[in-house]
Order: sequence, then C-alpha cells, then structure tokens
Amino acid sequence: MALAAICGLFIATQFQRRWLRTLCAALRSVHELFWALIFLQCFGLHPLTGLLAIALPYSGVFAKVYAEILEETSASPERVIAGNNSRLTNLCYSRIAQAWPHLASYTRYRFECGIRSSAILGFIGLPTLGYYLEASFSQGYYSEVASLLLLFLRSSPASDSGATNVCYRCGC
Repeated sequence: MALAAICGLFIATQFQRRWLRTLCAALRSVHELFWALIFLQCFGLHPLTGLLAIALPYSGVFAKVYAEILEETSASPERVIAGNNSRLTNLCYSRIAQAWPHLASYTRYRFECGIRSSAILGFIGLPTLGYYLEASFSQGYYSEVASLLLLFLRSSPASDSGATNVCYRCGC
C-alpha cells in the first residue's frame, strides 16, 4: 500500500499528460485478482506476486484521486512562494500542504481496502492473511483461525480510531 500511495502521488503530479491518464485507467481497469493470476504465471507463489497484484491497480487509483484532490487546491500559495524554488518544493509547501487532510483520509480508506484485498488474494494461494486463514482452517487449527479472524476484524476499527486521532490533531 505504501508503494502504491507513493507511486500514485508521483504520478498525480504529472497527471495532466494524456498517455499517463490512459496508463492509469488501464491499470485501474484490471482487478487485483486478475493481476494476481498474471503475476502468478511470472513469479509463482511468491510474496512479490501479491505485492504487485495490489500495488499496480492501487497506484492507478491513487494517482487519479490524488490528482483530483490536488487539482481542487488553491494555486495562490504556489504563486506566493514561487521565487527561485524548485517545482517539487512549491508542490510540497503549497498544494500538498493544503490537501494533506484529504490525502491522508483517502489513503487510510484505501489501506483498509488493501487489507481486504490481500485477504481475498490469500484464498488463491498467495501468502497473505487469507492464505494463512485458509491453511489453518483446512488443517484444523481453529484457535489460530480465530486469532487471524480477530486480527482481520480488529484492523478496520484500529485504522478508524487511528484516523480519528489524526484528524483530531490535524483539525481535518
């Protein structure tokens, strides 16, 4: 998820280019399960398969949403600090600073979606949370199954309470 968010942010800064928009639309249009099946042929049952299967479509989604969020910010701070600073400095201190609460909120939401996607990818054999859940269930380790289910169920409320604390401190 961190890889997808970082790639999405870098792509969002150049999202006005048509070929990049088309590439992101293509990445977003293929579901994680299909990416997993494609990478399964290339890498086999390897953690890289699951990582790429989630990171590719999510970076396309992040790029689109981040670009829309950054587009909605005011350009006036950028004009004020535009002196002899680099474009990256202007972007960080003007647009990203304004959009930070929205970027952080959306990233937390997609993190929760990514946890669910990784659980689903585990049922096709990729070593993720779902894989360990299915393997423990089929071997009869029900106490381990219960622990994994509690971990999975606890991850969403934990991200929600963490989001509440961050929003309280940031004022978003």
